[in-house]
Parts: sequence; C-alpha cells; structure tokens
Amino acid sequence: MYGQRGNKLKEILMKSIFFFVAACLGGILVLGAIWAFPAFRPPVKVTPSTAVAAMDISVDSPIVEAVKKVMPSVVQINTLMYVKNPISDFFGIPMKPIPEEGLGSGVIIRSDGLILTNNHVIANATKVKVTLSDGRKFDGEVIGADPVTDLAVVKVNATGLPAAELGSSSNLQLGEWAIAIGNPYGFSGTVTLGIVSALDRRVQTSAYSAGPFIQTDAAINPGNSGGPLVDINGKVIGINTAIIPYAQGIGFAIPIDTAKNILNQLITNHEVVHPYLGIDMLPVDQYQLSQMGIKQNAAVYVAKVLPGSPAEHAGILPGDIILKIDNKEVDIYTLPNIILSHNVGDVIKVTIFRSGKILTIPVTLEPRPANMKY
Repeated sequence: MYGQRGNKLKEILMKSIFFFVAACLGGILVLGAIWAFPAFRPPVKVTPSTAVAAMDISVDSPIVEAVKKVMPSVVQINTLMYVKNPISDFFGIPMKPIPEEGLGSGVIIRSDGLILTNNHVIANATKVKVTLSDGRKFDGEVIGADPVTDLAVVKVNATGLPAAELGSSSNLQLGEWAIAIGNPYGFSGTVTLGIVSALDRRVQTSAYSAGPFIQTDAAINPGNSGGPLVDINGKVIGINTAIIPYAQGIGFAIPIDTAKNILNQLITNHEVVHPYLGIDMLPVDQYQLSQMGIKQNAAVYVAKVLPGSPAEHAGILPGDIILKIDNKEVDIYTLPNIILSHNVGDVIKVTIFRSGKILTIPVTLEPRPANMKY
C-alpha cells in the first residue's frame, strides 16, 4: 500500500515541482519586493498633504516617556562604498568604481560604544560614520557582521554613551504598542507609532527564507534599517529591517531575542558560524501527504543532497520527505530556522518518509560554507 502511495506521490510531486517552478518565476516580483532598504538617495521633496485627525497623546503618556528613554541611544549611520561602473561592462572599458552613499540607523547597546544595526546597512562599506542623537560624529568600525541574520555590530571610540535597554520578544502580544525610531530618508530622530501586527512571521527575502520576524504597522522607511522597535516601556523588542514597498503598514523587525543570540559571537569572534543541513528543498502540502497516509499539514521534499554535507554524511537521499526535526513538524520556512537555532556539532533527529517507510536519522550539524543556504 505504501509503495503504491509512494509512486502516486512521485507523480504528484513531479507535477508540483513544475507548478512550483512556474509559480516561482511568476512570483519573482513578489518575492523580491520584500526587501531590505537600498542605498540612500538625496532627500525627496516633501509635498504638504491634507491634515488628518490624530490620536491624542498627552505629554506625560507612556508612549512619550518611552521615546524619551530610548531616543538618546538611537544613532544615524552613514556609509560610503564603491560600486562597479556599469559603463565599464557596456563599453568593455575599465573605469573607476562609482562612490555610493548609504544611510541607516542603529542603537547603542553598550556604553563603551557598541552599536547594533543591520548587516545590509554596513555591507561592503569602505567608510562608516556614526552620528549620535546629540550631534557628535564618530568614525565607526565594523567589528562583526552576519549576513544570514542581517545583523552587525559597529564600534565607535567613545565611553559613557547612553545604552538602550534590551527587552524580550518572547512574550509579545498582538495589538500591543510598537514604536519605531530611526532616520528615514535622513530625517533624524523620526518616531512612528503602531502595534505588533503579527508574530513569528516568515517571509522570503532576496537571499534566504528569513524569520521569524515581528510584523508591525509602525511606519518603516529607507533609513530606518538597523533602528530599534521599542515597546511601551522603552525597551528594545526588535531591529527594524524590511518592508513590502508597494504596501502600507507592513514592516518587519528582527526579534531582539534573536539578536541577543548573535551579539556575543559577533563581539567575541567577529563572525557567526552557522550550522547547515545541506539540501535543496521543495514544499510538500497537506494533500500530498494525505496520499501517503500521513496526517500532517506540510513537509519538505529533498530535491538535492549537497556533496560533502551533513545530510549526505547521515544518509539522507534525494526524494526523501522530511517530516520532522527533533519531533517538530517542518515546512520550507521552519526548517531553516530550526537549523539556525542549533549550534555546530549538535545532533538532530530527522524524521523522513522514504519508500513507504518512516525513518528517523541522526544528523550531526557542521559549519555552513559561504553562500550556502540550508
């Protein structure tokens, strides 16, 4: 019976793969639209708009007090990088790289000058300038960066700085206040107010299936990247990171608990060594699983096992269907994050469906090579 289901599944999966690829091609514009902010451009002209009624927030409200508490810890980060001149490729003539400026935000996390921001704010920068809320300017040194989680730590040569209080993102509730502070389009010290719209949100970014994120409707714009998302008590609950540019009121922040797990490695080792499994994967849905007699909402189809990977060493094969890791059901979004939550050297138990049988395979996680996803 399982064998017949297995053959039927292969037929279903082959059709699914075709439609999945077609959907991916058709969805490139959508997937690419969830983005980390691009390099800074000159400030736009502001056109006055009709005033609308606003919520009355008194001068002594908790929101005002929260902003007063964290504002001194928010910094502006300006970067300079050199990018390839496109004319060089067009005419085949070597030309000097073009200087390009970038703008972002950051938050002071230690009084001796450590600043947390996004990796994409400082990536490939040859110069980093940090402006404090009191107007003082410092050269910044990138002491650690992690493209996988999009986090980085910048150091300035100063002491006695006002460090923000890092809260917790583990107990957030939908509907509670969320305050975003940063420098959108160069307008320093901008405060926007919203709520926590969703938790554990997973989205597809340009490079990775990323998350889980905090989703908020507090306005986030280019220049906000790396700035804090703050709760009603003035504690940092997230790092503002990405938006859907064609939508309004949909922004994403890295939970501060995720950042805490990365910070020590960035400060101590200047990089983060992530584990990986070593597969290319496709989604398996509830209907496909039901054809195998498996009651589960989703799973992961192993399209390819990468040579020399932990998956290969453990005996995982192309065509296997990963149902669970450490007895937790997985899909194409949760699997990468489960792997990221582990350390190199950890042994995980991978439950798979193969040739009509359910097997559990121990896999020892290894350091992820550069440019490797999962």
